[in-house]
Amino acid sequence: LVSGNALLSGSSKTVDMTGEQVFTVAPTTNKLLGNLNAKRPVTIQAFVSKEVPRDYAPVKTLLLGLLSQYEQASHGNITVRVAVVDPASPQAEEAKKFGIEGRKVQSERAGRTQVDEVYLGAVINSGANEVVIPFFDVGLPLEYELTRTVNTVAAEKRRKVGILETDAKLTGGFDMQSFRSSPEWRIVTELKKQYEVEAVSPAGPIDETKYDVVVAVLPSSLGQIEMQNFVDYVKKGKAVLIFDDPLPATNPQLSPSQPKPRAGGGNPMMQMGQPPEQKADGGKATSLVNALGIQWNYDQVVFDYTAMQVHPEYSELLRPEIVAITPKSGLAKAFNPDSEVTSGLQEMFLFFSGTIKPREGSKLEFTPLLRTGVHSGLLEWKDLVKNSFMGIQIDDDPLRIEDEFAHVIAAQIESPKNATGDRINVIYVADADIISDWFFFVRERKQFHLNLDNVTFVLNAVDSLADDKAYIALRKRRPKHRTLARVEEQTARFIEHATKERQKAAEEAKTALEDAKKQFAEKVEKIKNDPALDDSTRTQMLLIAQAETTRKLEVAEAAINQKKEQSIEKGKIESDRNVRAVERGYYAAALLFPPIPAIVLGLLVWVLRLKDEYKDIAPSRRAPLAK
Repeated sequence: LVSGNALLSGSSKTVDMTGEQVFTVAPTTNKLLGNLNAKRPVTIQAFVSKEVPRDYAPVKTLLLGLLSQYEQASHGNITVRVAVVDPASPQAEEAKKFGIEGRKVQSERAGRTQVDEVYLGAVINSGANEVVIPFFDVGLPLEYELTRTVNTVAAEKRRKVGILETDAKLTGGFDMQSFRSSPEWRIVTELKKQYEVEAVSPAGPIDETKYDVVVAVLPSSLGQIEMQNFVDYVKKGKAVLIFDDPLPATNPQLSPSQPKPRAGGGNPMMQMGQPPEQKADGGKATSLVNALGIQWNYDQVVFDYTAMQVHPEYSELLRPEIVAITPKSGLAKAFNPDSEVTSGLQEMFLFFSGTIKPREGSKLEFTPLLRTGVHSGLLEWKDLVKNSFMGIQIDDDPLRIEDEFAHVIAAQIESPKNATGDRINVIYVADADIISDWFFFVRERKQFHLNLDNVTFVLNAVDSLADDKAYIALRKRRPKHRTLARVEEQTARFIEHATKERQKAAEEAKTALEDAKKQFAEKVEKIKNDPALDDSTRTQMLLIAQAETTRKLEVAEAAINQKKEQSIEKGKIESDRNVRAVERGYYAAALLFPPIPAIVLGLLVWVLRLKDEYKDIAPSRRAPLAK
């Protein structure tokens, strides 16, 4: 091995041994770089630290390697400059002028925690066009980011994305309800790297010639006139990406079933004489879903146990309303493999999402994109959420009953090619948290060891609708996440056991309540029909009977819940024990099996050498071989 490494170390050729070929520049990249306009040369200035923490060393190596390959593949249309940056150096001052600053990164070296100031950014420009990537984090897809940015600055004109103004306030700005400025969502910042982005007011008719695609988040929050203008635009066949949500985790007060926030926020002086604005169709977005030919219940939330199955390490933190979309859910087509938007995606998280399905008799083409697993169901708003003076309170453990459906979370809705009259070209997603800033944070830093495709899905949907599809395949390139199937199977069995125990306890509690009501009714009837009792005594005995029944019911419910928790805990302990046994088996195999080929090879070499040596010995001096 040492000799082989020494011989090959001088070779400039590399071999990509990964199954997905993630370290090989994609054909898409080579094609896009080769087609750059010689009249619009591109300059890439990278600002990198001389020394970086261990976690960022692969990022720096890959970045420098890609820049070298890009310069070669562009046939002279790309010029690369790499500036090595030390804190407080002239290069650091230069980087700061572009908006690239050192990031404080904590790492551990020689048993000590150390904080380093790391520079890993780039500025790409062509003529007056300029895009700055402030920092290449560990989870950022480098090849996609560089390729997209190079082609964006080299293009003479960008496509335009419109952001519909709703209560979600994606573009940020001054909030008249809270009298505070809010930043734009990260999805808007991300779209600006590729598109011209502009806010779209639904207060008047929307210009149908201006936008390549319109993104609408929480259109259920629109007023009646605004909704009508938006629906009119949708019916013209213009590309629209819609996100609506029965319970936005980022701000539950924006739920469709809740009233619109008043201007002035909680200041009563600012609300005097101002009646609250009403949502169109009471928040049900009836006119919109009718135009799309779908059924969307604004007060139903999906639950699914898949997330706890594929991430048992977080089972105590997750809840079934955090839905994981993945083929490991038991549904092979959780991501539609035939759609360019979803093919190749591996896992997404959704928070308190809704569901949609085609309306009976609709002539529109309904293509599911995202679907839950087989262990899922629906919760009514009233069973999950309670309104109190403290605001919206979410029940930690509502009664969940699985159904036999794989619920559709997102779908592409289109008019048939030969359709006349109104035309539809929409991707509808029944979840708004899918594009929240949290998913960008997880994507960039691979927090919690999660590698989620939320951002990829949203950007793919925008590109597909805008007919700007060059980056879709490139964006989806990443190593396939592989896990221990036997561990997931064991976790799935425990989740199924816990679910059955909860449902059994709920049924027992319901039966106990019905029995208690029946016994109480019999007692009441007996007391009422007793002629020996006066009114005062009868009233007192009724109160005593009610108190006894309530106390018995509370004791019965406590016993049922205790039995349920004991059964669940027993199942969890057994599941954990089995999981640990499986993991120990793999650990032992990982320790024992790798040396075996080397040992066998060593024995074979030893036997061959011994045989050769035996041949060279004179026959008179040979010792007899053992028989």
